[in-house]
Amino acid sequence: MSFLLLIILFGQFTSPYETRVFLDADGQFLIYTRYYQDNLISIDSIRSVDDYLDTGLQARNLNLLLEELKKDMLQEGGYASKGLFGTFEIPLPRGGFSDFMGETGKLDVGGYVKITLGGSETFVSNVPGESQPSLLPELEMKQEMAISLDGQVGDRMRVYLDHNSERINESQNKITVTYMGREDDIIQEVEGGDTQLDIPATNYTGDIPSHSGLFGIKSTAKLGPLDLVAIASNEQTQTQEIEIEGSIQATYDTLWAKYYERRRFFWLGTTDSIDMQTLEVYVDDNNAQNNNQGITYYGEAFLDTTDDNVPDDTSNPTNYKEGHFTYKLEGSVDFYRYIPGANIIELNYKLSDGYVLGVKYTKYVNGQPVQIGKLENDTIHLKLICPEQVDTLSYTWQYERKNYYQVVSPGSRLDSLRIYYVPSGGQHKDKQGSAPYLELLGLDTQPKDGKVDENRVWFPSRGLLIFPEDQPFASENLDDPDPEIYTNPYMQTKGKYYIYKKTVEAKPVYTLPDNIVRVWVYIDDILQDSITDYHVDYDEGILEFKKPIAPTSKVRIKTEYAPFFSAAQKSLVGVRGSLRPFGDALLGSSFFYRTESYPAEHIRLREEPFNRMVWEVDFRIPQKLPFLTNFVDALPLVETETESKLDLNFETAYSFSDLNSSGEVWLDDLESTTILTNDVSISKSSWVLCSKPVAMDTSYFALDRLIWYNPQDQDRLQASDIYVDPIDPNEIADVLKIIYTPRINSDTSFAGLTQYMFSENLDENENLEIIIKGDGGRVHVDVAQEIDEDQLRRDKNGNLIGFGTLEDEDQNPANGIWTELDEDTGLDGIFGADTANVTGDDGNDDYKEKDYTGGINGTEGNRLWDTEDIDHNGIRNNENRYYSYSVHLDSTKFLVQEAGLHNGWKLFRISIKDSLLWDTVINQPDWHNIKYIRIWFDEFTNTETLFVYKLGTTGSRWKNYGIEGDKTAPDSTEIFTITPVNTKTHPYYKPPYPTEKDPLTGETKSEGGLELRIENVKEGHTCIAHRRTDDYEDYRSYDTLTFYIHAHFNPMIAVRIGSDSANYYEYRTEYESS
Repeated sequence: MSFLLLIILFGQFTSPYETRVFLDADGQFLIYTRYYQDNLISIDSIRSVDDYLDTGLQARNLNLLLEELKKDMLQEGGYASKGLFGTFEIPLPRGGFSDFMGETGKLDVGGYVKITLGGSETFVSNVPGESQPSLLPELEMKQEMAISLDGQVGDRMRVYLDHNSERINESQNKITVTYMGREDDIIQEVEGGDTQLDIPATNYTGDIPSHSGLFGIKSTAKLGPLDLVAIASNEQTQTQEIEIEGSIQATYDTLWAKYYERRRFFWLGTTDSIDMQTLEVYVDDNNAQNNNQGITYYGEAFLDTTDDNVPDDTSNPTNYKEGHFTYKLEGSVDFYRYIPGANIIELNYKLSDGYVLGVKYTKYVNGQPVQIGKLENDTIHLKLICPEQVDTLSYTWQYERKNYYQVVSPGSRLDSLRIYYVPSGGQHKDKQGSAPYLELLGLDTQPKDGKVDENRVWFPSRGLLIFPEDQPFASENLDDPDPEIYTNPYMQTKGKYYIYKKTVEAKPVYTLPDNIVRVWVYIDDILQDSITDYHVDYDEGILEFKKPIAPTSKVRIKTEYAPFFSAAQKSLVGVRGSLRPFGDALLGSSFFYRTESYPAEHIRLREEPFNRMVWEVDFRIPQKLPFLTNFVDALPLVETETESKLDLNFETAYSFSDLNSSGEVWLDDLESTTILTNDVSISKSSWVLCSKPVAMDTSYFALDRLIWYNPQDQDRLQASDIYVDPIDPNEIADVLKIIYTPRINSDTSFAGLTQYMFSENLDENENLEIIIKGDGGRVHVDVAQEIDEDQLRRDKNGNLIGFGTLEDEDQNPANGIWTELDEDTGLDGIFGADTANVTGDDGNDDYKEKDYTGGINGTEGNRLWDTEDIDHNGIRNNENRYYSYSVHLDSTKFLVQEAGLHNGWKLFRISIKDSLLWDTVINQPDWHNIKYIRIWFDEFTNTETLFVYKLGTTGSRWKNYGIEGDKTAPDSTEIFTITPVNTKTHPYYKPPYPTEKDPLTGETKSEGGLELRIENVKEGHTCIAHRRTDDYEDYRSYDTLTFYIHAHFNPMIAVRIGSDSANYYEYRTEYESS
């Protein structure tokens, strides 16, 4: 078939006509003819040879001319620096203007303009159940422009423009207008546009008057002996300093104790001697599509603490993994290296989350070999060393070593290292009493010289620091250990201890920031000459010294550079005056006013706009001291090389800084940085038929097929169909439409859908929200780390089929690669129309796009890879590890009242961390690794059409610390939940002040808040909401704390601010609803 298709296509696109040219017998004419399949059908034209040669010569000369013009135009900068048309001289009109500016103007222009027009449209066609994209391409026009203009008006004014639209950094484009006065004019120079200010810094002005990246206006003037410089500009550059000791660059850094090398160093779980020749390491990456035949084996890895080749626990997914495991090589450039004696394997890089590590080896017990793990009939059995995800309750957590720290890159020199303890609200300490932490933790013992012991705990070639204890910062030697860093791998706080290190690196060449504008180099505080002492490559950002530097010298490299992006807006206004009252004496005075701000709607801590004003007066008088020179020269064997001098400097200054010119700062705006959302996709193609919930029986599975799809075209909903008062009424609101038909007269039947979500961290999410339309039954939502993937379905005769086996369209062959032509059979694995009664065919699995009675959910011919292995790891998962919740659509339990929804639509909200609200929990899932969600239905007595608009979890940086009682414990009727809300998705929320409109789109901005739901809380009981800060915050510059609150009763409100639970300030107030 494919061969015939190739012939047809070739015949379709290859023309049977061809043109041939002949020279006549006399050699004077060219004859142009047309042939059809080697048969002459016509003579198109006849031309003389002379005419042909003349035409060809003209074309050749034209091409040569164009090539020469292109070479002349295109220079290294992309266009001719001398101008496309040379230099124009333009005579100026005679009169007052020419007398003032000069008689001639000049203009030198160069550049190019390139316009590219094209279009493309990329889409996946015929995705089942989803709207089809437009076939019209999206047109795109790209314009590139480069221009260089150098103009002169008379002999006093110059205009310079250099612009290239392809430059990454806009600050590289320059425009400058300069006016030059005559020698006896008061105004000496006025410069506008890109300018610079270079005035010698004084003790109190610092580096303020030294900038190149300025855009504004600068003026210099002269009034008799007084020289003046004034500037008003925006700053476009930043400064950075690098400190070097001699030819060595020093770097200081902090490494918190919780950042040990994770998922990289593993103990094999035995102290017996291991035959390293038998050690084999395997990894399952949960990706069946990259399995390598010959070194990848189907099998299992299980926890085996007794080394008896019997799984300790197959019910816990952490301790047992079925999959495809690939053999890994040992070696420094391969996957791992083995450390004999310690029985530790060191991976060359971190084992990725979601990967499983297993081993097999032979060990010796009392001289007898014992084999751990084995390969039987192409099925491998391994000892599990590292599971997919961290589980501190599993014994595999003990295998991972927690005393290895990568403190520097391999080969770098560690100059010094200290360990510091951070007491609550106190000063950081590197000693416990009189004993340094280096000694207490066994890093400095031989000898005790304040340095880590090299080649015992510190290995320079690998950059590794290895503590003697496996959990060093939980050591009994510490007065205040920090065991949480080993029991809570997801801890948000930094911890109690950190490693402070100084590394040095010998470098003949130093890397500077990108887009350097200027560089200053100081050796022992003496400014170096850029011509004789060092060289800077501004394009590559490299500095290299031309002379040797003493090892004891202190080198400072100060750079001014233009960052690719900076949110800060900086401005500088200043004036400097100076004069020489007598001799070489210099009297000067400066005034500078500098501001910096960030374009933010809500100003945050550490991003406050500030201004700084400095006014100073300075006086300098240098004096020559010839008598001192003569005195030194008179000494025997001593002769001076330079004349003796004395410089006297006097300076006084007044400085004022406003650390927050706006006067306020937002600690929390309860919006994007506070709100956490994990919405589940409601796209029809994201869902498959569900498996059997643990508590249900297959005999209750619905007889009629479940139908689900996304309404399209005229049936598609808008926000105004769901919300009473949406921000944008015309916004498309896609929903998942589900038609569920229970068994007749049976409210125990069920059916549902499952979605694989990869891996989601829901640890900080507090609530499950669903916006749904429907009545008459119960909706269950299962949030799962693992879930049975065995999909429930019936054939056309109502028989339950495929239960207990893996059904996958990838069968022709089963190689992890799906092809539509050969394998789009449906889950039954059989090609055949439903009406053809093909043996083995379900008879009801044909895909029909517009058939909303069931064909829309057909799997045969739907152009999708249908499989029960929905996580595509090559195994049909049969483990269950999930939390289950439910709401009854006719009940007010969990229903949010006044949610701003149209009649029929309902918002349900469930606190997912409250164990009293779980319908059931299977094998305690890990909230950090949620991979599946299942929604299923029961307790319906009639066919019901459901519409799901939103299904997801929400959370906040504010954590629910529950309800506390002064004298009595809270009971199950007391409810406290925390939910982030905003004006877009929660229209019932009304902000405390009018919402603004976006100046670009004209749409009303969304405004966020925090909803604290308090129900039935008894007197004397306290509801606690807590938020941690990402870092230490300093509030000393502020004296008022403001927050907005709206309540339906009069609670006592307390706000507590502190460094921990023992050190805090607390403020209380009573809320009055009036």
